Amino acid sequence: MRIAADFPHPSPAPLLALLAQYEGPERLRVLRCIIHLAKGNRERLLDALASARTDYRDVIYWAEYEGGSRRIRDLTRPFVGM
Repeated sequence: MRIAADFPHPSPAPLLALLAQYEGPERLRVLRCIIHLAKGNRERLLDALASARTDYRDVIYWAEYEGGSRRIRDLTRPFVGM
């Protein structure tokens, strides 16, 4: 599981509980975007989660397009190898 790989210590359970509370549009895609944007940093994860609650499209744009108009990543699909 990607969250366990990115957040091994302490237990990722509290972060999983927070992520489980997101019930907005494109839930799985947005959660993958949040995890990608966090890059193992708890504060980044919390910031991305808050942004998703405000406008989920922002985190999709930041994670998949990284500031450009060309898509560089497709997080509609599950992480591979995690």
